[in-house]
Amino acid sequence: HALVSGGPSAGGGLSASFDAASPCIFVAKEIASIDCPDAGSDLGVAVRVYKAKLDETASQDPLAVKEFLSSEPYCLQVIVTNVSPKQLEVQALVQVPQGSVPLGSASYTQAHTHRIGAFACWRLTVPFYFPRPGDFAGAPVYCSIDGRAVARSSPVVYHVVRALGSVEVETFADVVAAGEEAVLGFLGAADLFGRERGFTFDRLYPMLQQKSFFERAVACLRGRGIFDRGVWGYGFLHGDVAACSELLGADRGVRRLLGSHFESTL
Repeated sequence: HALVSGGPSAGGGLSASFDAASPCIFVAKEIASIDCPDAGSDLGVAVRVYKAKLDETASQDPLAVKEFLSSEPYCLQVIVTNVSPKQLEVQALVQVPQGSVPLGSASYTQAHTHRIGAFACWRLTVPFYFPRPGDFAGAPVYCSIDGRAVARSSPVVYHVVRALGSVEVETFADVVAAGEEAVLGFLGAADLFGRERGFTFDRLYPMLQQKSFFERAVACLRGRGIFDRGVWGYGFLHGDVAACSELLGADRGVRRLLGSHFESTL
C-alpha cells in the first residue's frame, strides 16, 4: 500500500491519506501527554545502558556515565519490577534517546506488553547508537496498567562526544592501565570473587613482584578479610614473615609435610 503524506489538518495536527490496493483494516495509535504517576505503585522501573559489544554485567545507570561515544552501538536496558503478590499485565512505552537511531528490528518508539509474575522482574533491551555528538534527552520509560500510568523512570541527558575525554574503565585491564593507585582502589572496593570487570587474582601477579605494591595490596586484601594463596605466595619472594606465616597456616598440605614446627631463614 502507498502512503501519501498530507498537509496540516484543520485541527492543527498532521494528516495523511492511504491508497489501499486491497481491502484492509486501519488501526491508529496515538501517544498523548499524561500526568506523572502517583507514588506508592506496585511497579518499579529503571533504565540502564551498556555498550553492545559487552554484556549486561557492564550496564550502568546512564546518569552515572559522563560521556557516550558517537557511532558506538549501545543497549538501552529497561528493568520493570513487580513488588506485589499478584501477577500484573504491564505495558511499557520505550523510546530510544533523542538524536539516536535504533538498530536491528528496534523502533524509535514502541509499546511492549508483558505479564509479570508476583515479586518478579521483566527486562527488555533496545539497541541504538548516536550518529553525531551533542547533548540529547532520554525520555522516561512509562509503565501502565489498564491504560493508567503507574510508574516511570527518571529522565536522562546523554552527553555524546566523538572521543572520550577521560579514561573509560570497562575491564580490569583498564584499571591496571590507570596505575597502581587505581588497582589498589579497585582491590579495596570491588567484588573480587564475583570477578567484577573480569578480575582474577592471577592478573595481579606481575605487579606483585614489586615489594612496595605487594605490601600495600596484601594489607588491602587482609583488611577486607580476603585471602588468595597465589598472592600471599609472593611473601616468600619478598621475605615477608607475616604473609608467609598466614599462607603456611592456611595451607594444610604444607602443615602435613612440615609438621607443626620448623625453622627457616626464608
